[in-house]
Amino acid sequence: MSVNLSGVTLQSFHSLTKRCFKVNRKDIAYLHFIVESYEGLATLSTVDGRNGIVLLSVPAGFTAEAELLLRGLKDEITITEIPFPEGSHDFWRVHSRQEKKIDA
Repeated sequence: MSVNLSGVTLQSFHSLTKRCFKVNRKDIAYLHFIVESYEGLATLSTVDGRNGIVLLSVPAGFTAEAELLLRGLKDEITITEIPFPEGSHDFWRVHSRQEKKIDA
């Protein structure tokens, strides 16, 4: 799997798309490793490790590349996009430095 990160601009990082996923608990570390290995593409935060809930934050300029990565990962692990957990809005507000766009 290959993702092209050329054409990065500072403007790309001003707007983040945040998406919530459920994965198998045992796959969280693997998913972190893969996402973080594509430096600048996205960040992954564990929201609820017991239940395998993670948050993917993608800069606006990389949504297409992140989607390609997610499609490739679906061949390796079970990853399902889910709505944000009930009562989690305070968590996102406190842990985000800017307004966020949520694509669920």
